[in-house]
Amino acid sequence: MKYLLNVIVIILLSNYNAFAQSQVEINFTVIVDGKLENVYDPEIYLKYKNDSIEKHKVLIVPGKLVLNQTLFDRIKNHKNKFDIILKINNQTTCYNSDYYEIPMPSNWLNNEYFIIYIYNTYIRKNKKFYIPLPGKDYNYDFYYPQGPSRVIRKKFTKEEKRCFKN
Repeated sequence: MKYLLNVIVIILLSNYNAFAQSQVEINFTVIVDGKLENVYDPEIYLKYKNDSIEKHKVLIVPGKLVLNQTLFDRIKNHKNKFDIILKINNQTTCYNSDYYEIPMPSNWLNNEYFIIYIYNTYIRKNKKFYIPLPGKDYNYDFYYPQGPSRVIRKKFTKEEKRCFKN
């Protein structure tokens, strides 16, 4: 009986360990309109050159993105076989939510951290500075160790103007 109990415990622990190893966590943050937000229903779409699309559910919590090991390996070694699109939902109020589709750069998994800033252009303060993407009401940019990507702006904020003067 004791032997059977030991075998069951070993099997359960090995299954737990296999599950824990099959997931990859990435330092990943989504900031919407200057606030760290919880995002809902995150998915990664792999859009192949023949227009077929593969959908993969992922988990995003403030500070990390969790995806399974096989998806991680496929994205990391994709060699331009497909485009990577992150789709997320941000619950703005009880009744409204914003959906974002963000094409990801090919090297985004090779970084120590990755931050996405999303700017809703229907908000007055953002409307002054950012040009919306075609057919959308938002724009975005990325920050990662190799340097940021910058969105096209209508004009600069006071803080940015001060930085440029120095």
